[in-house]
Order: sequence, then structure tokens, then C-alpha cells
Amino acid sequence: MTGPGVILPKLKPLLYMLIQNFLEGDYSQRRESAIALSKFKGEMVVSVLLQTYESDNIQDFMALALGDIDDQKAVNLLVQALNDSQYEVRFNAARALGSISSDEAFNVLIEALNEYADSAGSGVAQGRQGQLFLEEDAIISAIVALGKIKNQLCVPLMKRILNQEKSPRIRAAVITALGMMASERMLPIFQAALRDEDPRVRANAIESIESVKSSSIVGILQPYLEDASNRVRANVAKAIWKYGDFDVTETISRMLRSKDKWQRASGAYAMGEIKDTKFITKLAAALRDEDPDVRRNAAHALKKIQSPNALAALIPLLDDPNFDVRVQALLAISRCSPTKVGELFPPRLASEDNAIVRATIISTIGDCAVKTCFDALLPFLDDPDARVVANTIDALQKLSSQAPAVNILDKVKILLSHEDNRVKSNAIRALWHWNEFSVLDNLFLMIAHQDPKHRLSGTFVLGEIGIAISGNQALSLSVNNLIAELAAEKRGQKVPGDSAAPQSSAPVSADEKSEPAAPVSEVISADAPKPDQAATESHATAILPPGGEDPFAQQLELAGSYLKEKEFQEAEKIYLKVLGKNISHLKARLGIADLYFVTKRYAEASLNYEKALEANANLVKAHYNLGTICYFQKDFERAKEHLLKALSLYPKLLGAYLVLAQIYQLGSHTKESIQLLTKAIELSPRNPILYQKLALLYLNIREFDQAIETLNKAVALSPLDVESNVLMALACNTVQKYPEAFAAIDSALKAASQSPSPEDAMRVLLQSYTYFKSNVENV
Repeated sequence: MTGPGVILPKLKPLLYMLIQNFLEGDYSQRRESAIALSKFKGEMVVSVLLQTYESDNIQDFMALALGDIDDQKAVNLLVQALNDSQYEVRFNAARALGSISSDEAFNVLIEALNEYADSAGSGVAQGRQGQLFLEEDAIISAIVALGKIKNQLCVPLMKRILNQEKSPRIRAAVITALGMMASERMLPIFQAALRDEDPRVRANAIESIESVKSSSIVGILQPYLEDASNRVRANVAKAIWKYGDFDVTETISRMLRSKDKWQRASGAYAMGEIKDTKFITKLAAALRDEDPDVRRNAAHALKKIQSPNALAALIPLLDDPNFDVRVQALLAISRCSPTKVGELFPPRLASEDNAIVRATIISTIGDCAVKTCFDALLPFLDDPDARVVANTIDALQKLSSQAPAVNILDKVKILLSHEDNRVKSNAIRALWHWNEFSVLDNLFLMIAHQDPKHRLSGTFVLGEIGIAISGNQALSLSVNNLIAELAAEKRGQKVPGDSAAPQSSAPVSADEKSEPAAPVSEVISADAPKPDQAATESHATAILPPGGEDPFAQQLELAGSYLKEKEFQEAEKIYLKVLGKNISHLKARLGIADLYFVTKRYAEASLNYEKALEANANLVKAHYNLGTICYFQKDFERAKEHLLKALSLYPKLLGAYLVLAQIYQLGSHTKESIQLLTKAIELSPRNPILYQKLALLYLNIREFDQAIETLNKAVALSPLDVESNVLMALACNTVQKYPEAFAAIDSALKAASQSPSPEDAMRVLLQSYTYFKSNVENV
């Protein structure tokens, strides 16, 4: 690789734009830029990620980026975030800590799951949609995080959740987590799970039993070789096979002969997992099965066995009528007999009419490093399908470590103007690999492209270049220093002199006002904000303080610890002391704002959040908390402005949708409120309280069929929810669905009687009845 003197001038504007997009772009740009930045490695990159997380920790990709950093400060920040005032921050921090198995997160995760277990076991909906880990995916993330920590003290809690949990996905997650720390003492738990009604739970129990590595498991598992579930049977067979005490060949063979295609497919899967060459003959027969799913699984199994003896059976599959099967056959042949790829695959290219298969042939040739096929691939640089062209460029790069002939280089350079983003990005990556560093100019144009697909592909390629640079010590050091320099320059909003940045990508001065928040219809209809909206907003915040280290770091860490322990006065003293010495210190400003928010000193919190936004207009959390405060103060217009702004920056902010829905409902804009709650349900599809709230809106506008359908979903998720059952009964009665109404009121009464707090449950029942009679029947 050429030295820093040649590469750095061209890399400088790219890194500047990468930092700018990371700080100011829309959600997708920020996420991809964070990933790309992390690939450059080095202390300065870590500092950029860490310090940005301190000021904008609500976005999920920031927490997950920290989860990839082996740095104690990252762990400390994530642990502090587990006690953040915002649900989204806590959830994302827990996911990140789960990925690095932090012992420090154990107590917080235990507390959160205990609260969930208490709420789920009560049978009464408390309306705590902001409570940590309420929805299913979040609960599963917390459970898996505990499993990775491997602390046996969590086992009683896991057993409690397993015994009372209605969701099979959560029960399956508990079994998986217990399997991560499995011992013979847990065998009774796994044996009980083998009797679960859901096959996912039973299948996971088998895998957990298998991880115990005890000879006694054969006797436990053997009866389940006849389980009705094809997945369970397959898992039992491969688990028992490991111990060699019991031959499961007949069971798997019988599965392959079954009339049920899924039994046959799972039988083939089990043979592939076992990886014994004795199954090649049976799998060869399965390659002729009438069902393409079975043929595909059989080819995949032979790929795992990786025996040249399977080649003769796989070759006929190259002419299979199903293109998915042909793809799997190509991959299997490349594993079983890679030396035959150069002989068998090139002739297929000319006759293959399916672009996906052609692309697979080409990528397989590249992966198998069949250099004799280099010339045979060149015509496919003109293929009409962009996937084939992109794979051809990638394969040529893998087959040639040195720059190819000039005419080939020129051909690849022409493809830099291709309309497809993947073709363009692969061409840039190949030319970089061949030391054609002028392509960095093309990469700059790609990252500055109006099409978000091109921008994201360009960002990905820049990250791949970062990986290559990180392997060169001298260049990596220079690039890290350049990142530090650019981050410091960002404070003064100065574009690097050599960047020649187009007008659309240049930063805006700090005194220019940001764009107004998008209306609710735009926020709901878009998966992400408009690509260029967030990128043009002001951001005059220093990413790294002068000298690269924050002189107040230790004091602020202590303040965070006080805040975590709810010693608010001590934390406030530290924040005020830091601000007294540096009034523009953003982390201290946000810290004291959060403290005032948590302690409900809303006037002081608002003042500090506003000052933070003067420094950085893109702080999602500041906009969110300000919107919440304005809602509490019944200043609904300002609340909408800040909440819509937060969503334009971070479209996955569940709490903002819920508060906005309430605001629009109070203003009698029920249609908009329904749209917002529907979007919230997309983000949290397993939250019964959201369905209940949506059903109430339908009831208010007397759309009873929609209300009943929505309440059915709420009850399916939370059968012991008294309120949803009562509302269901009353709605069904209103539209004269009397049997359904009777069944629902019966369920409500049973749920109330079974509740640990029957008096509270009956109070909810009466409140629901009164609400319906006064707000629905009399409309």
C-alpha cells in the first residue's frame, strides 16, 4: 500500500464527510457512518464514538457501536445508560452490554426482569408502556444478555419467568439463556420444557440438554425421537448422535421417507448437522425428491459433509428446474470438490438464464480462487443484470492481487458511472485494491450522492477501506491523527482545505436555524427522515476537547455514578461546578438537564436542554424530553414541535409516538392519533397496552369492528388483562355479537378473580365499564 503522503490528501475530504454524516445525517446515515468509522480502529476513532454517545445516547446504533469496543470507558457509559430516564436508552444499552457480557450490568438486568415478571404475573395492565423491557423483543434481549453473563444467581428468576410466561418466544429465549450456562442441575428444567406445547421451546430445550455434555441425556432425549415436530425430531437425532450410545440412523431415514415434506427436509438437515459420510447415499436419493425444499436441504446437507464422494450426485442438480436448488448445488459442489469448480462452472455461465444463478457461479469462482477462470469472467462485466456485474468485479478482484491489464482496468473504471450502487461500490473497492487511488474522488461523489442507496453503499466501501488501512501501522496512525484533526476543526465549522466539497455537503454556520419539524403525516409515512434535511442542520459542538482529553472526565463520571444511585444533590454540585468553569461543556449541560428532568424540576430542565440545543440542534434526547415537558405543561404546540423533530432525527423513538398520539387525541384529531399508535405498534408489535390504546381510539369513533379486531390482539398477548376483556365484551355486545361478548366478560371475571390483587382488578373492571358507558355508548 502506498504511503500516507499519497493517500491522505484524497482521504481527508472523505473522512470529513464521514464525520459530518455521523454527527448530522439522518438515522440511516448516522448508523452506517458509525459502523464505517469503527472499522478504522485506533484511539481517536474510539474517542469520537465515546464522546458522541455521551451527548446523543438515545440512538440504538450508538449503543451497539460501543458494544463492539473493548474499552472500559465504553462499559462504564453503557452501565450508566441502564439507569437513563429514557426507555430507549436503557434498552439499547442493555443490548450492547449483552454483546460484551458485562458483569456490571447483571444487577440492573435482574431488577428490570423482576419488574417485568411482577407486572406480567399480576394480570392487571398498569399502563407502564415506558417501563424497561416491556415489549417482547426487549425482554428477549435482556434474557439473552443475562445468559451471556453466565451468573447462576439469575436462575431462580429465569425459572419464574418460564413458569408464568404466556409468550412461547420468551419461554424459548429463557431456555436458550439457561443453556448458555447449562449444568446437570438444570436438566429438570430442560426436561420440563420438553413437554411445552410450543415446538420452538422443545427444540431449544433439546439444544440446551445437548450442551450439558452428559451421557445421561440419551435416556432423556430418546422418547422425543417420535415428537410430532419435525424440528424437534431433527434436534434430538443430532444431539443423541454426539454420544454414540444410540443409533438414530433409522429414525432419520424414516424422516426422509415420510409423506410430510417438512419431515423429509428436517431429516436431510439432521444428516448435514451430523456430517457423517454414511448418509451420502441417502442424501443423494433425497436430491431427487419431488419437492424443491427437500432437494435444497439435501444439497445443503452435502455441503456440510464436504465429501468428494457427493460430487456425482450433485452434478445433475445443476440442471434442476428450481433456481434456488441450482444455487444450493453450486455451493455444495464448491465445498465438496473445489478443484472441480474451474471445470464445471464456466460452461454453465453461457447457458444459464437466471441472473441469480449466474451471479452465484461467478462469486463461487472468486471464492474458490480459480485463477484460470479470470478471462472467462470478463464478458460478464457487460451482463444486463447489475448483480452479475457486481459479482464479476468482486470475483476479478479476488482472482488478481496485482493490477490487471490496462484494458481491464479501463473497463472497470467505466463501471464507476454505472447506475447501480453496488456495481459502483464494488468497482471502487477493486480499483482501490489495485492501487488506483484516484477512485477516492469517485467515492467522495458517491457519498455525496442524492440517492440514499448510493450514499450508504459509498459509506460501506469507505469502512472496508478503513479495514485495509488499519492493517498498515504507519498509515493507520496518520489516519487516526487526521480524524482527530477533522473532529477538532468541526467545532469551527471549517471544511478541510483540500476537500473541494460540493455545496450540498458543506456544513451550515452555527447561527443558521434548522429546518422546522416535519408534519405528522410525513413522519408516519417515512421510514427515515428526508435524506438532506438533517444533514443541513447546524452542529457547532466539539467532538473532542482541545488536547483530545476532557479535563472534567473523572468529575463527570462521578456525577453519573451519583445520578445512578439517586444522590441528586451530590451530582448537581459536580455539574454546576463543571459548568462554572466551562459554561459550554455539553456533557455537563446535558447531565444537569437529565438530573432536573428525573427530579421533575421541569423549568430548570427545559432551560438546560434549550442551551444544549443551541450548541447541537440534533440532540434527539433533548428534543424528546423537551417535548415531554411541554406536554406535561399542556403547551401542546411546542410539544409537537420538539417531538416531531426528535422523530425526524430518530424514527424509532417509541415514546415520541405515544406522547404525540395523546396530544392529537386531546385535540380531537383521532385519525392522526390512530396513525401514530399504528406506527408505535410497528416498533413494538408485542405490546398489549398499545393495542388497547388503539382500540380505545376506534371505540371513540365507533368503529367497533376495528376495535374488536385490535382488542383480540391485545387479549392474545395478555389473556389476563381485565380491561381489554371488558372492552371486548362491551364492544361485541354493542354490535350484537352476543356469544363473543359473553365469552369476553367471562374471561374478564376469571382474570380478575385470578389476579394477585383482586380488588385492583375489580376496580379496573369497573373503570372500563364506566368509561365505555360514558364515552362510547352515549356518543
